Amino acid sequence: MLKKPPAHPISPLYARYLTSEEKKSLRSIPVDEVSSEINLLRVLSARFMNIQQSAPQDIDSHIQTLRTTIILSEQIAKLVRVHNQQHDPLAEIRDEISEALDMLRKEMGIY
Repeated sequence: MLKKPPAHPISPLYARYLTSEEKKSLRSIPVDEVSSEINLLRVLSARFMNIQQSAPQDIDSHIQTLRTTIILSEQIAKLVRVHNQQHDPLAEIRDEISEALDMLRKEMGIY
C-alpha cells in the first residue's frame, strides 16, 4: 500500500488568504524549506495572472502587469538559485577537493 506523504503546516500568515486548492499545493513542502517560498510565489503568480485576465486592457495596466510579472520572476529565480546552492549534491565533494588542493599547494610551497 502506498503511503501518503505527510502534510506540512502552512504559515498562518498566508493560510487565511489561500484557497483550499492552494493550501493543498503548499502542504506538500516543509515550511522551513526554500522550496516552500518558491511554491508560494508560484501560487501567488498564478493568482495574479488569473486576475489580470479580467483586468483593464489599457497600456498603463499592461506595463504594470509586466513589471509585476518581472519582479515575481526575478524573486522566484533568486530563490531557485538559493535552493540549488543548498541542495547541490556535488558541493561537499567540491569543497573537499578544494581543501585538498589548498593543502597540497601549501605542502609544495605554491600559493
